[in-house]
Amino acid sequence: MSLLSERLKQLRGNLTQTEAAEKIGITAQTLGRYENDQRKPDSEVIVMLCKHYGVSADYLLGLSDVKTVDADIHAACKVTGLSEDAVQALVDNHKKYDEDCFDALSYVIESDIFYKLGESFFYLFYNSKRFHNALINSRIAEMIGTEIGISDAKLLEFEDEGGLDEICDVLRYRISRYTESISDMFDYREDLSKFSKEEFIEYLHIAPAEIDNLRKKYAEDVTEENADIILEQIKDHIKKILEAKEAESNEKNDNTEE
Repeated sequence: MSLLSERLKQLRGNLTQTEAAEKIGITAQTLGRYENDQRKPDSEVIVMLCKHYGVSADYLLGLSDVKTVDADIHAACKVTGLSEDAVQALVDNHKKYDEDCFDALSYVIESDIFYKLGESFFYLFYNSKRFHNALINSRIAEMIGTEIGISDAKLLEFEDEGGLDEICDVLRYRISRYTESISDMFDYREDLSKFSKEEFIEYLHIAPAEIDNLRKKYAEDVTEENADIILEQIKDHIKKILEAKEAESNEKNDNTEE
């Protein structure tokens, strides 16, 4: 049975061949021959079928698993390897969430961790399915064996010969670590007390001379009464220095990309 025949049956759904054929504009006998792989539709009929079912010709002919006639989604599926539903979900959610959300998502996708996470999910599914099926087979054999009179001594205990249970535990742990690593990509909290003064200044990429200038600027004016105000002014000054350095760094990166 060809993919064309199978997909025509699936697309027809609960409609009878007569009902579907009438909507398409062909006879029920002709549709039946297509669905039973007894005849191939010509190009004109393929267009009629695609229009009626709202699918692409590539999907109908079995050349693609992407149903949509939307050229952009079709291209995105082809380039990324994502399913049609996944691409459509990205399109739909792009309308719901702001750009910052997708900037963060892009940052994650650009990292190797994203793909390692996806790979671990797949292997967890694959190995847990194997373990599940092996357990079912063992339990059924035990149940039938008991019913047909095999002694308890002869009944085999379920043995996880491939160590699948342990493999699944390792994969779950790996997934939790990858997820934590992704969180670390966005979590800028850090224990700054571990730095000495010199290390801290180097960490901030601020020249020691700039710190000396700040110290000289506020040293003569500070009193017990205005200490809080002076500290806020120092923090604001440092903030401006860091923002300027970040802007400079971003500009350099933009120029490099160009």
